[in-house]
Amino acid sequence: MRHGSNRKSAPDFLIIGAMKCGTTTLYDLLASHPDFALPALKEPRLLRPEWSDGKIRQEYSLHFGQSDGICGEASTYYAMMPHFPDVSRLGARIMNRDGQIIYIVRDPIERIRSHLLHDVSVGRLSPDFGIGEVLTRDSRYIAWSHYTRQLAPWISAFGDERCTIVDFTQLTAHQGKVLSRLCAILGAADVKHDSGVHSNAQDELVARLDNPFAEALRRNRLYRKFLKPVLGGRVTRSLKRLLYRRTQRAELDEQRYERLKRHPLMQELQEDYAEILRHPSMIWS
Repeated sequence: MRHGSNRKSAPDFLIIGAMKCGTTTLYDLLASHPDFALPALKEPRLLRPEWSDGKIRQEYSLHFGQSDGICGEASTYYAMMPHFPDVSRLGARIMNRDGQIIYIVRDPIERIRSHLLHDVSVGRLSPDFGIGEVLTRDSRYIAWSHYTRQLAPWISAFGDERCTIVDFTQLTAHQGKVLSRLCAILGAADVKHDSGVHSNAQDELVARLDNPFAEALRRNRLYRKFLKPVLGGRVTRSLKRLLYRRTQRAELDEQRYERLKRHPLMQELQEDYAEILRHPSMIWS
């Protein structure tokens, strides 16, 4: 993979999802490697069908800035069909001919469990929700856990050889080995890595918004696109401590967890998960 010292108008790789499967952990893991130049904003979501190709390339150029490292992004919106559009063909058109797609999967029951608790923690879902009612009312939980359906258009657009699948269990248990495999795929040097990067999925505490100003700032496009990358991780974490209050991470009681596991659609999702684990693009430690 070629890397120049000018502004990049396209990513070298995309981490397309799935949500609550370790995309932040993987992004931070790659960012810790000296050959990668990854912006602080992980999910810019720049592949937008309503934008022209020129507009998208311009936005990527602004997002990556002046860099001679390997650049990429990790917008999980790219694997959230049908709630967000399929942008696989758009991605293939924008990216370099050797650009790579990375997709992380996880036991679908655990992914849905984590997704439900995430929605509780940010106030999108009532803490006393019923499993059957929520899964019937909100199709996101099931649709985004059907990994073969989400990945199929990307494989069609890029081919098996440019799509890599990572399992959450492998990522958390064997970070160094997974990083080595990805470095080989993305054209980076193989360096020694001390495992320990882990973000979001198993935090003991979650942030909950404390005031309307914090919510407005979090959603502000200028803040996310320009100010947050300039401030850097240390300053933005300090802002969070000032504007957010910390609460214990939401938990799913045993009764509801059993109902989730016994839900009629879980067998289909587990079969789908088993199928994608057998896919030739899956990497194992």
